[in-house]
Amino acid sequence: MNSNDVATLFQATPFWAFVVLAVVCAVSSFVLRHFLRARQFRRMSLAGLQLYKSYINMYITRAWEQTAWLFSKFLTVLAVVLALAAAAKFMD
Repeated sequence: MNSNDVATLFQATPFWAFVVLAVVCAVSSFVLRHFLRARQFRRMSLAGLQLYKSYINMYITRAWEQTAWLFSKFLTVLAVVLALAAAAKFMD
C-alpha cells in the first residue's frame, strides 16, 4: 500500500466514521483497563499483596494481563490518531 492509496482511502472515508471508530477504540480501551484493574483488586489480600493459586498461575496471569494492558494502550493511541484524522477531515 503506497501513500497514494492511503490518501485515497482518507478522502473516501466520511468524517463520522473516524469519530465513531475513535469513540469505540477509546471506550474499549477504558473498559479493558477497568476489567484488568478490577481483577487485580479482587486478588489483593488485606496486606495489599496479590494472591495466586501457584507460581505458574501467577506467571500465566501476569503474562496475559500485561499483553491485554499493552493492547489497551494501543487502542488508546489508535483512538487519538483517529480523533486527529477526524479533526483533519473536518477542517478539510
